[in-house]
Amino acid sequence: MKLINLLESKGERMNMFDILAPWYDEVRKVIEFGEVKEINREIKKIGKNCQKPLKVLDVGGGTGNHWDIESSEILNLYIVDRNRAMLNECESGANLVHGDVHCLPFEDDFFDIVMCLDALHHFQDRKRSLNEMERVSKTGGYIFVADFDPNHILTKMISIGEIILGEPGRFMKTETLEKFFQKRDYETEKIDFTHYFYLLKSRKF
Repeated sequence: MKLINLLESKGERMNMFDILAPWYDEVRKVIEFGEVKEINREIKKIGKNCQKPLKVLDVGGGTGNHWDIESSEILNLYIVDRNRAMLNECESGANLVHGDVHCLPFEDDFFDIVMCLDALHHFQDRKRSLNEMERVSKTGGYIFVADFDPNHILTKMISIGEIILGEPGRFMKTETLEKFFQKRDYETEKIDFTHYFYLLKSRKF
């Protein structure tokens, strides 16, 4: 595991992930909705048709708890996260980047797969971070975004709680997200895991 530090942590105020980091993986096991298994299934399926490891970027991936052992054998995984404490808990063997999701430190058309699971609502500028994900994604590649549906009462409660804890707490409507990718010539498919949690799969053409 290699960690590249692109942010200066000194002087940054503590946030909720500094406190949650040691227990985050255990908490996620309780509130996982099926998106992790679905992502790993998709990656294995895509990887079967590739002769070399897939380049995969997990944006806001924190502890790297999205990956199983079988998937890790067919991919070259990078995780970008702003929170150093979360990255310090990562045991996936990924390339770790302590960096800004609004300015990804990668070349254009670099990744076969870009994913952002339960993280988009934590970003200060969601559109800018999506533009960055789109920029580093290869033509023919995939972008997976999973998050809570902002129209559901549970999401509204989560939003209030996160705002109190100093997070942006702004959830994007699935229709807005789909339009963002479709305007850029992506083919999209939405999967609803519950009434309030979804996964949007988009492929770039």
